[in-house]
Amino acid sequence: SGKDGFYKIDHDYALNAANACKKANVENYSICSSTGANKDSMFFYTRVKGEVDDEVLKMGFKQASVFRPAMIECEREERRLTEKLAMYALPVLKMVLPKSVGARSSTIAWAMVYNSIKPAERESNIFGNADILTMFEKNQ
Repeated sequence: SGKDGFYKIDHDYALNAANACKKANVENYSICSSTGANKDSMFFYTRVKGEVDDEVLKMGFKQASVFRPAMIECEREERRLTEKLAMYALPVLKMVLPKSVGARSSTIAWAMVYNSIKPAERESNIFGNADILTMFEKNQ
């Protein structure tokens, strides 16, 4: 648990999965990251996410896509206090910033699958929250 557990899961496991896919000649690879991911971030969470994103994009997949949603809306058995507070504020925030605040987990999954089966426009893509929601709205 803590930083070590987070790093093991979100960095090591994520890159192990990407490397296994590359070794198995998977052509299109997608990963769910986070808004603000940046390998140079002063914040541990966004720095780790950014490090993974950068590594995945450098692996040489025919198409590598990074999905960076804001808050992921989903049903969970457990919630941290900040998540509980955010879920109460989310409906109001979405009225003001409809494509910037969050996306349902099912919408993110749909966009990842859709992107993986359509012809690649570029070798690497980074999709932010608004991009994810627009892809879903225009193509479902």
